[in-house]
Amino acid sequence: MASSRRSTISLFVLLVTAGMFCYSAGRYLKLRLMPGPRLELQPALVDLGVVRVHEPVRISFTIHNGGSEPLLVLDVKPSCQCTVASVSNHSLAMGQSAQVDLVFEASEAGAKTQQILLRTNDRHEPEGVFTLNARAIAAPATQPAENPRAAATVSERVAGRG
Repeated sequence: MASSRRSTISLFVLLVTAGMFCYSAGRYLKLRLMPGPRLELQPALVDLGVVRVHEPVRISFTIHNGGSEPLLVLDVKPSCQCTVASVSNHSLAMGQSAQVDLVFEASEAGAKTQQILLRTNDRHEPEGVFTLNARAIAAPATQPAENPRAAATVSERVAGRG
């Protein structure tokens, strides 16, 4: 029984090691067989959960050049005017990363899905898409600001001065 358990553990370790080797070899071959810049988004999808209407939400994601040549970010285009995007660096050397900053502001309540399209010089996949999900709710109603002069006038009347 102990021998069977050792065999199972040995087989498991062998399979994990083989899997790690294949992953590493595949990544190495991908760079060798498909030279050039390679856009990688990290993460490609973010769920903001619940946000309030007309309250800006700031978020960042990372782009990475996983290729063997410089990656150029040619354009960053949000799917609507409720999202503004900016890139910290438009030219990424091999292995370099950059931050993409977003400001999202829902204009009405409901489920929201926004996409940010990145156009690059990656020859194999020139466009990358970052997706942002949120559920916008109406901001709580605010009370009108109290007029300090009107309050003083009421106080003066109560005190018999008005």
